[in-house]
Amino acid sequence: MIARGNPVLAKEATAIAIWALTQNVDCCKHWDSLYKENLEASVALLKRLVEEWKEHSLKLSSSPSDTASLNRTMKSFRLKNEEAITEGKGNGSLYKEADKSCKVISGRLSRGSACLKGTAITVVVLAAAAAFLSSNPEATSELKSLVDSLELHQYYNPIITAFKN
Repeated sequence: MIARGNPVLAKEATAIAIWALTQNVDCCKHWDSLYKENLEASVALLKRLVEEWKEHSLKLSSSPSDTASLNRTMKSFRLKNEEAITEGKGNGSLYKEADKSCKVISGRLSRGSACLKGTAITVVVLAAAAAFLSSNPEATSELKSLVDSLELHQYYNPIITAFKN
């Protein structure tokens, strides 16, 4: 349990737990098994993850499997929260607090996944455009005209060079 009554120690313990998660997302499995017995500490950890998401999100979702693991953990926590709230078990307000943070984290993980899909689609479209432009000089000159009209000339040369290579 995160040091009850000692805010400095509690903050340090939470920081260590976040560090462990960012080093190895498989720690989520262990956290899941300890969740109910350490609800207060879990709430503190979830809240801190939400507050410091920008700092930790790249490491926590660095691969699809890491994202899936963290997402599964949030889903598991949400089921446990819902069950405890519905059945009136334990400290309902703590479970509600935890659930809010789980929802935020799940939402952020979903947006990150959508962003990755969007990036992948963009890369495929650009690759197809590059293949088309490299075989069609007329299209290349039209692209140059469009770029000039949008005053994107600073980006034109690197793009055309990349397409030609």
